[in-house]
Amino acid sequence: MKILRGLLFLISIGFLLAANGEILIWDFFEENFGGINPSWIQCKTGRGTIGLRTEWTRIPYAYSVHGKTSLYMSAYDETSFAYVKREFPTLSSNEYLVEFYFWIDTSYSEIRNLRLYEPRKGDTLAHIVLTLAYAFDSIGKKYWRLYVQDKFNIDSSLTLRESIDFWYKFQIHQLPTGTVLLWINGDSIKTSFTSISDTLQPDSFRFGIVEGSKGSGFWDDFIITTPPSGSHPGIYFKPRDIPALREKRGDNDTIPLGISAGSLWRRREGWASRWDNESISIFEDDTMPSSEYTFHWPYPQPPFDSTSDRIWHFYEMALGKRLELVALVSLLNSDTKLFETLRVSLRSISSWEQWTNRFTTAYSNLYLPFLVRGLASSYDLIFSYLNNYEKMAIQNALLVHGIGQLYQGLEFYNDYGYWGTTVSTIYLAD
Repeated sequence: MKILRGLLFLISIGFLLAANGEILIWDFFEENFGGINPSWIQCKTGRGTIGLRTEWTRIPYAYSVHGKTSLYMSAYDETSFAYVKREFPTLSSNEYLVEFYFWIDTSYSEIRNLRLYEPRKGDTLAHIVLTLAYAFDSIGKKYWRLYVQDKFNIDSSLTLRESIDFWYKFQIHQLPTGTVLLWINGDSIKTSFTSISDTLQPDSFRFGIVEGSKGSGFWDDFIITTPPSGSHPGIYFKPRDIPALREKRGDNDTIPLGISAGSLWRRREGWASRWDNESISIFEDDTMPSSEYTFHWPYPQPPFDSTSDRIWHFYEMALGKRLELVALVSLLNSDTKLFETLRVSLRSISSWEQWTNRFTTAYSNLYLPFLVRGLASSYDLIFSYLNNYEKMAIQNALLVHGIGQLYQGLEFYNDYGYWGTTVSTIYLAD
């Protein structure tokens, strides 16, 4: 059974890679997939440690965010180091996105010059370099400081806002012009950077606790991708089918149920036109009106706690259905306002730290396929209207929080209903 699950997962990833051809690296550091890929060269000395671990064992199922294990590295004195390095893939484009997740190990009291990402061109630095360190404010309170090095700034620094569970998503978007954009947890860092090297593609990169550094941390879901090209894949219909579908909007001939296609369409148009002014309300407990949670456009991530699983369940079911409907109406009506509001929502959902409530369930739950289906369908329908960053960010979110988490759910649940829903959703996401 485990072999069959593994084959299903690999086949789904293979379809996605074959369909797009732009995902050059995706490493998710799972023990059940052979551990650390040999392409990562491990470098350590002294008290340096490199291995696969679970990031937060104090909370049950905390590892649902990025699978069972992540890449852990530590070095506790400045005479030791522990880092991995790898060749940078050959790209057909000078536009690409480097994305990875980092979990700050708060059990270690000091982090100094920890290298989150260091690309190189030969013996010199390239692209931009990200370094993490502790800092202290005026009253002695500790906070996280990110140092960004580009062609003109040696140590441009940023304060990291507090993450819900200390996982941070970093996205480094290299543009063909040489400009580099940095995104942290889906938030754009307004300052643009300039690639260190005039040649925009590095030869290699490394990250970890390098020479002269101290600290520890977890890395996961390291992805390098170029923008998907061409038209949308056409899950439900091809571009050539759109004119005929648009004609159906005015069809007032009744079907056997006594309802015409035109009347059904007008109802959906009316609802879709209001979707950014309406909200999704979920009652945590039907007997307690005070337990209501209301989510407004662009629809943020639900809360993490031990009692909110019902909220996640019904919220993601409702949101997934709405995404599909709004995408279809915006496409057939060529509605630019709907396109824009949907684009903002897709970016918001893609920036959620996770798509499951890890405090109450191991890995996925039955509600996750609904959100993955809705996001994958919307991505497919309005693909041509998204910019390159949005295409890569949504694609990566479907990989990490969708396909990856659904597979982890297959590992945990021996339930045919879950299997049926999940396998069909993985196919759709591909």
